[in-house]
Amino acid sequence: MSIYELLDPLREHGAESHEQQLLVPHVMVTYPNRGGYPGECVMRFGKKLVCLAAFMMVPAFATAPAQYGDKDVIEYRKHIMSALNEQSKAIGQILAGTVPDDNAVAHLESLALTASVALKAFEPKAEGGEANPEVWSNWADFSKRMNELASKTADMAKVAREKGKDAGMQSIADALTCKSCHDVYRSGFDADE
Repeated sequence: MSIYELLDPLREHGAESHEQQLLVPHVMVTYPNRGGYPGECVMRFGKKLVCLAAFMMVPAFATAPAQYGDKDVIEYRKHIMSALNEQSKAIGQILAGTVPDDNAVAHLESLALTASVALKAFEPKAEGGEANPEVWSNWADFSKRMNELASKTADMAKVAREKGKDAGMQSIADALTCKSCHDVYRSGFDADE
């Protein structure tokens, strides 16, 4: 249906051209009953125009992900890795006894969830940020390490849910081998971060 077919019902109400029709947005347009409610279906022209505009914008939104720039991808990756870092720090405080361990299981689950999506943040080859180019040139090793992290943290969270926080925390040292990966794949890595 063309824009002119949408505007034609307004001619019945005195608009002589399509330009004039656009100046009369609140004219009531009636359509015959199409088997729904008894009587007539009434629609304002303004609603039709909004629907048409929304329909015409669909292709623009369908291609939006391809338009993300490297800067956006790098920023997203930083957020994911920062979330892993912050959860690790919280777990470290729990293990050190400096904060209550009431939320230990929640932190383990959050760590596991974030680890499960971390590799995806590196799939777009957007070099920069703190990631070394070796991430992509040695993708098989990097992705293996990230998948191991995801698997080990998921197992740790499952044990904590099923057997309690103390049982879940027992394998923390085996699951969080961050430094060994950062030494190879992260530029400017500081062990205190």
